[in-house]
Amino acid sequence: MHTPEAERIERVTRDLLRGRIPGPLRGAADALIGALYDEPLRTAYAVPRPPLWARAGVHLALRARAVVLRCSRPRREPLFADGIKAKSYPQGYDLESVGTR
Repeated sequence: MHTPEAERIERVTRDLLRGRIPGPLRGAADALIGALYDEPLRTAYAVPRPPLWARAGVHLALRARAVVLRCSRPRREPLFADGIKAKSYPQGYDLESVGTR
């Protein structure tokens, strides 16, 4: 169900994802981001169905990534061995310490 709150969440999500799309694809950002959403999420966010080229492109890119990861050597060190670092937590954080007390 579409609500104003869902619309705000989608707008923030879309803004975050736009920054992760490579330069040459930025003009198609909205279509590509919409292609990441499944049908119930698009309905809740009131996002129109993206064109076939965007859905197919995202699907192929994710499948190609899966193949590359499957064919790669396993990591020697876990991805977040040094903690999770994000712009909002430049020193990193531990999941157990995040949240309300």
